[in-house]
Amino acid sequence: MKSHNRKLKYLFICILCSHLILSSCAHSPLTLMSPEDSVSTDLSLQKIIQQWSRQKQVHSRWSTILDVEAIFLSWEIRKLMLDRIIENQKLEPERAQAMLDREKAIFNGYIEFYVAVFTTRDEWNNLDADEPVWHVFFSNDQNQESPSYRVEIADLDPSLKFSFFPTISKWKTIYKVSFLRRASDQESFILDHNARFFSLFFKGYLGHVSLLWKLAAQT
Repeated sequence: MKSHNRKLKYLFICILCSHLILSSCAHSPLTLMSPEDSVSTDLSLQKIIQQWSRQKQVHSRWSTILDVEAIFLSWEIRKLMLDRIIENQKLEPERAQAMLDREKAIFNGYIEFYVAVFTTRDEWNNLDADEPVWHVFFSNDQNQESPSYRVEIADLDPSLKFSFFPTISKWKTIYKVSFLRRASDQESFILDHNARFFSLFFKGYLGHVSLLWKLAAQT
């Protein structure tokens, strides 16, 4: 009963916040970088994470159908996070290079997001299930939709969790959602430097929710 009351209180706060935040606020187009690009240190890691974050809430009859915050794991996020780990742990050059090579391989093979989700009913918050209530898709500016390749609960250590979600509620579950950058039956990548935007879609019986990232034109 106490747990139910706390969830109702959280829902009430979410609804109030959704009215205070301008959901229609436009995000500036972002530059899609690759491992071959030089990552600038002009902006802090927290600022860059904020730029690549999108959030949306959907409510119905005093229930939170979906409260989702998604962070696209861009190359500059991966690189700056790795640089911080290497510096803080004083890693040997060989170990640091191995970690960098691994990050490059993951980035070149997959499109990945950290996704934090809250729903009023626990059974709606099962993105990692075989038959989830919400199915997650990636869509590009060519109207190509790709289903998630892998969805797993992200067991982030406290420092990483704070870096990515500094104000997260304890009621939210964090997932890592991965998509194949190029499916085996496709010749082209589903996301490249020519893209103008991409979206993360959540589809299911309860509805349809999309998060949009606009990209700057590449010269």
